[in-house]
Amino acid sequence: MPEFTADGVYVPQRTIVIASSFEGVVNDGAPECGLVSFNAYQQMEEGKGGFFGRVVEPEDFGTIRGSREMQAFLRIRPVVEVAEDYLTVLEVIDSNPVLVDTMLSDPDNPAIYDPLIDRFRQRKEESADARGRFKTAFYAERKRMQEKDWDIWSNLQSPFPDAIVELRNLRRTQRRGDDGSVERGFVPRYATSKDEASTWQLCVLYTRMQKLAPEDVGEGGAVQCIISKDGIIGLEHTRDKLKQLQIFAEQFGVPHSQVWRLNDRYDIGQQQELWDNGFHYQFLVRGGYAFPHDYRKAKEDGMVAVVDRKGMAKALGEYTQKWRF
Repeated sequence: MPEFTADGVYVPQRTIVIASSFEGVVNDGAPECGLVSFNAYQQMEEGKGGFFGRVVEPEDFGTIRGSREMQAFLRIRPVVEVAEDYLTVLEVIDSNPVLVDTMLSDPDNPAIYDPLIDRFRQRKEESADARGRFKTAFYAERKRMQEKDWDIWSNLQSPFPDAIVELRNLRRTQRRGDDGSVERGFVPRYATSKDEASTWQLCVLYTRMQKLAPEDVGEGGAVQCIISKDGIIGLEHTRDKLKQLQIFAEQFGVPHSQVWRLNDRYDIGQQQELWDNGFHYQFLVRGGYAFPHDYRKAKEDGMVAVVDRKGMAKALGEYTQKWRF
């Protein structure tokens, strides 16, 4: 007989490792990236006014949170892969006011995004020197804000509440042996491009700020938390997603078919590489850093299933039952 948790989530008959992105699935760090970017640009272009005419401190973020510029930044952010891409996003916003205003007035219209993406790609090829200078300015500005007041800087970010609920629901499917190891069920793990140390530090801080419950975060091992210190693979190991998923498969002694990729971005190249190496079970979570038409592309390419963040645990359980895991 199929087994379900009290929350109605199917309990897998095998161990399923959920190799999730951290940013965009669990953590909403885009506002912080936006503020750092605008400030770095302001400092690079000192005397030219920048976007807000000043460096905006984290405690004053509320004054620009709803601004046209910040909303445009958040809408175009899905093109970003590395920090220097933020400069190119700002340049696209600055030089294409009509397209930006059209996007903001009709944000669910997929047709408006392609011209902006094309301009991003063109400008990216033209601005290697400026992008290099911006990368230095970006990380210097982030460090400055962190050193000024780590807690206020951290408060620019927040976990997605629905994601935390769903991760708790996934955790409740775990069935463990006498030694505390998972014998079957969903096991959340995190394949991130961020560094492991700061990701972990942020999660610990979230417990102190009551954005996460103390039992949500743990050192690992037999602790049934949703974010474990040894469950984050990032820069200290590798940013390569294929290698990250391979590490998870080795850690749990499971085949690639039992490591499922949960992403917030549509990345056909990455998806194809994972598919070619046996990681066939891939999911795109709505509401992350993706363009409106990316969800249509995902449905069409046949490699990725689209799931809503709210209700994600039940959806993954239904796929597990369907695929006889």
